[in-house]
Amino acid sequence: MTHLLIPESKRTTDLTIKIGQWIVDLILKKREPINLSKMPSLLPHTLVLIIIILLNTACSLDSQTGEIEEALNRASAFTEAGDFDNALAEYNKALLLDPDFPPTYVNRGFVYYSQGDLTRAIIDYNKAIELDPEFTLAYNNRGLAYYVQGNFDRAVADYNRAIDQDPALVVTYNNRGLTYYARGDLELAIGDYDQATDLNPAYVLAYYNRGLAYAEQGNQDKAIIDFDRTILLDSGNADAYNNRGFAYINAENLDRAIADFDKAIELNPNLSLAFYNRGSAYALEDSFNLALADLDRAIELNPTFVPAYNTRGNVHAQLGNLDQAIADLSVAIALAPDDFQAYVTRGSFYYEIGELEQALADFDQIIGLDPLYAPAYYYRGAAFFQMGEQDRAIIEFLETLRLNDEGAYLEPNFRRLAEQFLESLAVTP
Repeated sequence: MTHLLIPESKRTTDLTIKIGQWIVDLILKKREPINLSKMPSLLPHTLVLIIIILLNTACSLDSQTGEIEEALNRASAFTEAGDFDNALAEYNKALLLDPDFPPTYVNRGFVYYSQGDLTRAIIDYNKAIELDPEFTLAYNNRGLAYYVQGNFDRAVADYNRAIDQDPALVVTYNNRGLTYYARGDLELAIGDYDQATDLNPAYVLAYYNRGLAYAEQGNQDKAIIDFDRTILLDSGNADAYNNRGFAYINAENLDRAIADFDKAIELNPNLSLAFYNRGSAYALEDSFNLALADLDRAIELNPTFVPAYNTRGNVHAQLGNLDQAIADLSVAIALAPDDFQAYVTRGSFYYEIGELEQALADFDQIIGLDPLYAPAYYYRGAAFFQMGEQDRAIIEFLETLRLNDEGAYLEPNFRRLAEQFLESLAVTP
């Protein structure tokens, strides 16, 4: 039997698509002139593999000795049990006895993949394809290995070959859709999920993944419909409730969002993202104490959850606890030293409490990460102004306006404030 690799989905890790920064943005709009323009990229994908014993391979074992068959059966049992070391030992025995049987290479490749050894997995899939160029599952599995490596073009090429050989292989449309999604080709991804659901109207993963693609496109209505279908087919899917809740937040339906996060937490009390998302929804409702409780729990479950520290820091700030806000943002920066938004927010908080040297250090970091981010120059000018270094302040305010004139991001209130500072210094922009 041959193991078919299927990446279940992007799972809930992607459920923070833009939400962390969007929540921060909305909360801090109340605290002008802070402005947060940078949106974080997607959090890393998490692949959950489902092992499917699809069918007996087309290659006959009639010619194999009983010893080979026994080794393969033991290897398959070890693989299903997750005992990969013993599975490898049995596959190696089988290959010593018959080095030309393609399914053994595919199955051993699956074991290497499961152990994180993508290089050896690909070598085994290559060997299987060399022995049998029509071995569809070898192309599917090698495509997934390339996908995990980030080699999306090769992954798509392998999925194309698998689909050419078997146009009804539903899982390969799902896999190729995930690869298109990762490459940013959302329409192509949705097209593959459409094909998968046409071939199998009960294929839950395709509805789930298509919902994620629609959410990323900003089409919340279609995302919600697909998550509805996912839940209809799999009522215990905590991730689907969490993702639908996220879509409801983007659709500005906070009551339904919170209800979905409640259900997700009921189904999986250890789902840190559901606590994070519900806490974010509470923050949007100005229920800051409830938000803190959920964000605390999210961090307890996942102490390296950077967006949770960022959002909790902003909730603390909204409650007037700037020291605690700065502490949370400092943890976020320690965990992710290139977290642009954390520097923006912490620098503005340092400025508010009069810690101007620390504020300047953060604004310097921001400019190092993005030299065109005009608000950082404004804040740096304001800090120099407060420190009595008027010449340096003038340089920063003029740079703020220059960047704005060249099309760099700047909200009108920043431009107005920069112009007011320059007028107070008798400088005509």
